[in-house]
Amino acid sequence: MGLKDAYHRPHKPEIGDGTKAWVVSIACTKPKDHGLAADLWTISGLARLVSELAEGAGFLRLPRAGKSTVWRILDENEFRPHYSSKIVRYD
Repeated sequence: MGLKDAYHRPHKPEIGDGTKAWVVSIACTKPKDHGLAADLWTISGLARLVSELAEGAGFLRLPRAGKSTVWRILDENEFRPHYSSKIVRYD
């Protein structure tokens, strides 16, 4: 057996399903609902807002989360912001 034969995770994920759902719920709102001037979300703008609001909402891991973490959460939930130049669209 080689070193990469079996997948293993050395530790439990720190961001749970409830936390991910909260990030998606923020992405489903308009930036203007949060006092921002933008009409559409960018990944960096969304990540910045998530970091600012997370601790107050009780999500202690998210204040340290960056753009790549937010991107992975959106991608897991089938948001495809890269299809429209890294902009998350909402209905």
